[in-house]
Amino acid sequence: MFNGILSLQNKEKLSHDGYIYVMDKPSADGEKIFWRCDTRKTTECKGRIHTTADEERSFLRMVTAHSCSGLGDPARVGVQKVMSVIRQRGASTMEKPAQIRAAAVQNLPLAIMGQMPSTSASRKQVQRQRRKENNALASPPTRAEIVFTEQYMNREFNGQQERFLLADSGGEERILVFGSEASAGWSNQMEHVFMDGTFSALIDTDIELQVAGREPPRKRAKYMECDDRILRICNNYDFDTILDFLRGISHNFNID
Repeated sequence: MFNGILSLQNKEKLSHDGYIYVMDKPSADGEKIFWRCDTRKTTECKGRIHTTADEERSFLRMVTAHSCSGLGDPARVGVQKVMSVIRQRGASTMEKPAQIRAAAVQNLPLAIMGQMPSTSASRKQVQRQRRKENNALASPPTRAEIVFTEQYMNREFNGQQERFLLADSGGEERILVFGSEASAGWSNQMEHVFMDGTFSALIDTDIELQVAGREPPRKRAKYMECDDRILRICNNYDFDTILDFLRGISHNFNID
C-alpha cells in the first residue's frame, strides 16, 4: 500500500523492513512492480524487491539483498515520510514553511527528530516544491522586481475570467490593489467597510475590503495615493460608517 512517501520529483516511494525503495518498472504482464533501493546512486546498493501492482503494493519477495547496510533504518523512513508531508503541504497551502514544519514534527520520536533536516533546509524544499507546482511566485528582493504571471493577475468567478490585479503603481514604493473587477460596478451600494484589522467585527456583512502589502509604504502620501487608486477603481464611495481599529494608520486614509 502507498505509505505516504513521495520523492522530490513527486514519484512514489515504498518502505519495507526499514528500507526505502523507488519504483523501477512494472513487469511485462503488469501484475508486479519492480523496486530498487533508493540509495543505489550513492552506495551502488543492489537491493531489489517485487510487489503487487495493485494499490496495496503487497510485498512478494526479496530479489537481491541490500549491500548498503545489514539492517534497515526505520528513523530514516520516518524522516522521509515527514518531509514528504511537509512538501505536499507546502504545495497545497500558502502557510509559511516554518509553520508547516512545526506542525509536522509535533510529537515525533527522538530518533526521527534527530535526523530531520534543519528548518532552513525544510524551507528550501517547500520553496522548490511551490515553484515546481507554480503555486507561489519566487520572493523578489524589492517590490519593484515582482513579476506577475497571468494566473495571478486574473481569476475565474462564476465561470468567467475577470481582472484580479486592479492597479499597479510600479516603482520602488509600488502599490498593488487586488480585488473583484465586477464589484466596481456596485461598490457605491456598500454601506459599511471593514478595513484591515477589523475582521473580528464582521457579523452579517457580505463585503470584506482589504488593503494589504508585504512592506506597506509608511508615508502619508503613499497611503493617500493608494486611497486615490481605490477611488478611481470603484464608483462613488458613499459609506455610512468606516471601522478601522488600526489607530496608528487611520489618519492616513481619506475615504469618506
